[in-house]
Amino acid sequence: MQQVITTPAPIPVLELKRKFTEDVHFNIEYSKSKFKGKAFLTWLSNLKIDVDLLIESEEDTMELIAAYLELPVMLYHEALVGVIVNMLLIRNGLIGSVPFDPTMFEEKHGALLDLWSERLDCCPLFAAHCVAGDSLEINAEQWPTVDETTTGINWVHCLNHPGMALYFAQERELRYSKHWFEERVFAGKNLYHYFESPDNVLFVSAATLVSPEFHEDFKTVVQAHDNLLPELV
Repeated sequence: MQQVITTPAPIPVLELKRKFTEDVHFNIEYSKSKFKGKAFLTWLSNLKIDVDLLIESEEDTMELIAAYLELPVMLYHEALVGVIVNMLLIRNGLIGSVPFDPTMFEEKHGALLDLWSERLDCCPLFAAHCVAGDSLEINAEQWPTVDETTTGINWVHCLNHPGMALYFAQERELRYSKHWFEERVFAGKNLYHYFESPDNVLFVSAATLVSPEFHEDFKTVVQAHDNLLPELV
């Protein structure tokens, strides 16, 4: 039976060593942790194990979400991504649910939410590129520019959240970025690595165009994309 260990960060060394010899899971008490904000998330990124976060106050939750929005290193945490997707929905006039006052958060961190939205708004054009390949001529000057810094690099983790189906159902202002489309900027991986998933509504739409039998044979469609876009795989 798995044992749950509740502890602040950093995890005591003797407790952390148990992860390699026992079936244990860590619940991290954020309010009692030595690290806060980006320092906490950087520690969590370096830890490279799944943990649950215990956050007691709205203020701490907003602090951590704001830090995640601008974090320059890769880190996936399902709960944090879920809150941000809901904030993106709210920011774009849709229905979302977050464990704090969304209006207050928008007032302080609206620019960071918009940064993530602008990058996500590259993805419908990326999906079209996946289908059309080199036959789709893209004039970079035709599209609005997108920030290409590492600030907020974890926007890519939103793609596989179910809430993005509602987000992309809206009419979006399409954007293009050769940097995000082609470079291996996600800790050595490219956008297609995160894009290729049956949980990504844009990938499902693009894959269905390539193969109407997508839902019956997902692997066949993935192979079709591999052949179509070798430079992106």
